Amino acid sequence: MPIRVTDVSRHGFRISIGEREVCAWFRDFPWFEGLSIKEISTVELISPRHLYWPELDVDLAVDSLDHPDRYPLVSRSQPGVGRDMTWSDRIAVDPDVLVGKPVVKGTRIAVEFVIDLMARGWTPEQIVNEYDHLTTEDVEACLAYADELLRAER
Repeated sequence: MPIRVTDVSRHGFRISIGEREVCAWFRDFPWFEGLSIKEISTVELISPRHLYWPELDVDLAVDSLDHPDRYPLVSRSQPGVGRDMTWSDRIAVDPDVLVGKPVVKGTRIAVEFVIDLMARGWTPEQIVNEYDHLTTEDVEACLAYADELLRAER
């Protein structure tokens, strides 16, 4: 399916995905604001439902362009923790790392592996103790990423 950025303005940009065109407003996607046209225009459709800007290491659900309100910029992985977590600061998708599976940045540890450990009863502390190059924030980012993906499937 062809994909390309068709227009960039001071308010956002238009992106053509196949036969449809949608707007990405900077108020909804602030990490694009102030970037060059080349940086914004270098985008790939990594699956029918996901866009990826490799130069920026930004991965977005296509649905988030139509419904940014369903995809908050900040997600709280554990209510009451007291701080907000943005998973995109800690999760990366790179086709050269684990065949493009989402991983904790700077590692080859897949998000699905961390989620699987938690499903088996591991606590974030146990994961961090066993995989000492991970932090509690990395584990929380994995949860926030999984939360966002599951919400997108509605």
